[in-house]
Amino acid sequence: MVAAPQGPPALQELAGPESAARAWLARWCPFTTTGERFGDAERRARPAMTAEAWSLFDPAGDDRAARSWEQATAARESGNCSAPVAQIVPSAPRTSERVVVRVTSHRVVTTAAGTRYVESVSSTRVMLRQGDGTWRVDLAAVGG
Repeated sequence: MVAAPQGPPALQELAGPESAARAWLARWCPFTTTGERFGDAERRARPAMTAEAWSLFDPAGDDRAARSWEQATAARESGNCSAPVAQIVPSAPRTSERVVVRVTSHRVVTTAAGTRYVESVSSTRVMLRQGDGTWRVDLAAVGG
């Protein structure tokens, strides 16, 4: 497990599609129900995302996400994560401005009672180069 990064991603973290995907997941994956509010983890990841991706990722108004948060809060859960691993999907179409990256991590969730379980966290995302040369997480990639 690694410590969660503090603050928004540095420009260096957004310099490439893989590092930007890692920066996004490193901020979103860890959580604590005792020191955070619903949606804080997602908001930490927002600076690494495009506006369109954020509009779909934002948990506000997502009843399923709210119920999950309520259950986690009742159990006083917290999650710590391994360092994210990101890899460009070689079979996906790509350009100099757009690539598909799969990013993964393992999250160890611990309850107030000390019970632990491990879950895999992964996402396959389109990554877009911005006008300033940085990369941002965009929409989830779909296809077969």
